Amino acid sequence: MSITLKSFLAKIVSLGLILGLLVLSTVVSVSQDNLPDTVQSWFDGLRTANAATFEEILTHNALIELGDLGISQTKSEFIASLDEWKHVHKGTVINTKLASSENALIEVNVCYKFPSNEVYNRETFELIDGKISKSIQEKISNTCQ
Repeated sequence: MSITLKSFLAKIVSLGLILGLLVLSTVVSVSQDNLPDTVQSWFDGLRTANAATFEEILTHNALIELGDLGISQTKSEFIASLDEWKHVHKGTVINTKLASSENALIEVNVCYKFPSNEVYNRETFELIDGKISKSIQEKISNTCQ
């Protein structure tokens, strides 16, 4: 199998993003509002780096967009990156707050408290038949204040 430079760089960048997200979501996931079950499962899956969770809650053609990194991942690419996330997310706390929920579009404000820094994201989930078809993660701030 031949790997192009572009695909190699995309994998490196996506791995870095996943590592960053994993670091954000390690220790505890605190929900300040009742998130829909599927979205709560997303954050629980990040906390534990549980590939089986994402196999279950993502549609077969799900797309994960990491806005500040300019990366889009397929379901399989995202799940493959969880092994690396598992090694980097220790000591991370994830706090969530439901921003809005209208039909199949859920917006969540998320604070990832890593051991050495914080990141505040707006994460939007599109649901189809109770599964996540799209996740868009956009950094709002480098602090959760």
